[in-house]
Amino acid sequence: MASLNLHRPHRFHLKHPFINEGNQKSEKAGFYWKIKHLALVALATLCSLATLAGVINLFSRTSFSMLSKYTFILSVSALGVFLSGNMLNSMASRLPQSLVSLANYIYSIVCEFFSLMALNFLRFVNLEKRDPQKGNGQQPILLIHGLYSNSGSWAYYRYRFSNEKLGPVFTVHLGKPFDSIETHAEKVRNKVLEIQKVTGRNDITLIGHSMGGIVACVAASKLAECNLLVTDIITLGSPLKGAFLAAWGIGKAVKEMHPQSAFLANLSKRILNLPSTTHFFHIASKTDLLVPLSSALFNETTYTKRLTLSNVGHLSLLFSDSLIEEVINYYKIRQNKV
Repeated sequence: MASLNLHRPHRFHLKHPFINEGNQKSEKAGFYWKIKHLALVALATLCSLATLAGVINLFSRTSFSMLSKYTFILSVSALGVFLSGNMLNSMASRLPQSLVSLANYIYSIVCEFFSLMALNFLRFVNLEKRDPQKGNGQQPILLIHGLYSNSGSWAYYRYRFSNEKLGPVFTVHLGKPFDSIETHAEKVRNKVLEIQKVTGRNDITLIGHSMGGIVACVAASKLAECNLLVTDIITLGSPLKGAFLAAWGIGKAVKEMHPQSAFLANLSKRILNLPSTTHFFHIASKTDLLVPLSSALFNETTYTKRLTLSNVGHLSLLFSDSLIEEVINYYKIRQNKV
């Protein structure tokens, strides 16, 4: 069917004296462009939600003992997240900020679901048993997991670091989740002493996710008393000024992460009293539903780099390629490798 040209000028059409025809065309083009990309964002969001619904349906029909089906589910899930994420990123620069923010939240929530599934699988993996048995002359890295987690949560980071030939990379299993942060920090201190014997190095980089970032800061103050140098502390979504959701948790460590706790008030002093040779890299996300930006970025420290992400959830910080690239580049710069 032939389309009607509703904008065809009449024979005696008079132009409006105050309207430029070129501006009219650009305004129309801009309007249609926005409609087109609004539809694409809606499609990306629907793809993510459809993938999520499909995975839930498959889980309801799948036995937990069938590893092959798990692999299929995770593969399809990862593909759906990857495609919708790339589509969203390609359009973000031209869309209204409110729409981008909404799409980022939806996307990050979907990714959180998949990250939670992955972490449940990795709960049975003890990476600490695979720690290096000798040094390679480079500064070691110690990865510290968060609350209710274990060393297996760092599987992807360790894989990426290995490909970049960084490290040696060590992990630590903090044990009981109900212990205090001070107890966890003591385990990290002892682990670093073991790493010193293995590598022969007196310096180290600590990387902590969530509560692990707090543990890293406390451990650094203990290590300073042993004349061991923590050159860098990298925190991923760590509630350095607390998180109100801590009121709902169980255990000493959770209570200590409440914003009004005496522990956090003392933590700020301990961080500020660390040697000036200790540098910080604080990473936070606008779509982290557990830890506020102001808490994770901790603007009181000097010698600090800060990074704010837009579409990464709290658990997804452990699987974000763009974030891992930032961490790798930071480590290389600090080690004068670039």
